Amino acid sequence: MDQTLCERAVAVLRRLTAMRGMDGEYAIHYWGGSPNHPDNPYHRHSFMECCYVVSGSGEYRDGEESHRIGPGDLFASRPGVYHQIHRGEKLFLLWVAFEPAAGISAERERRWREWAGSASYLLRSAGTGHPAGAAWRGLYGAAAEGMSAETLQAWADALISSMCDAFTAHRPLSPMRAGPEQLLERAKRFVADNLDQPLQLQMTARTLHISARHCSRLFAKYEGMSYTQYVNQQRIETAKALLRSGSVSIKEVAERTGFGSVHYFTRMFAARTGMTPGAYRDLPSDLPVGRQE
Repeated sequence: MDQTLCERAVAVLRRLTAMRGMDGEYAIHYWGGSPNHPDNPYHRHSFMECCYVVSGSGEYRDGEESHRIGPGDLFASRPGVYHQIHRGEKLFLLWVAFEPAAGISAERERRWREWAGSASYLLRSAGTGHPAGAAWRGLYGAAAEGMSAETLQAWADALISSMCDAFTAHRPLSPMRAGPEQLLERAKRFVADNLDQPLQLQMTARTLHISARHCSRLFAKYEGMSYTQYVNQQRIETAKALLRSGSVSIKEVAERTGFGSVHYFTRMFAARTGMTPGAYRDLPSDLPVGRQE
């Protein structure tokens, strides 16, 4: 599949917002494909992201472990686990991000928890014989050829079941580009999932495969503030929630919200709320407080 066919397939697949099985439904956050995948930063998601290597090679880092990846390999970036794709050499990747939707069956919920917590996240050459590889090729091929919505949905449903089975060892749509609102939501989700990281503008932009300028304009237009202002706002709001919970130390709050040192956290928090983190935590829970710039 060349660049043009890949872009056509991804554009069509963006119309698929769910993958369904007999025991429940999975909400799709996004589809993606790149014949020459760029390096991305060390990051994490709160959802599952599965990738299939069509051709080329590269390195996949999962937590503290690194693996060379090549044609036919299938790997899963599990919720909450830091990961990175880098050192690519003409690395052609297809990927999808998803999580269980409401109403999932108890059995599928059990298997999802097993998958999310599993130490198994890389299948070597799965595409050469495993049904998951056939499902990836079939789905993208059907999308590139403009096949019916029913056919695409059937392939998508087969994909989710085969991937879950693989990692747990069990059993016409019109093209649509990712609009600015979709890109913004993905950016905001990335920020929320990685608040303990530096979160430079370029870091977030690279995960969306857009320029830093484009990313900055999204926040200015739709949020009415700069990217940096948005990140700082989210850090403060998350810090406030953690402080009011009463179960997290101020040092840990500073680390989990990306401020690093208690001194810097205290200074930034006081500048935006008018009080220190300790004073804020001691306030009555039903009292509306603070100011947010």
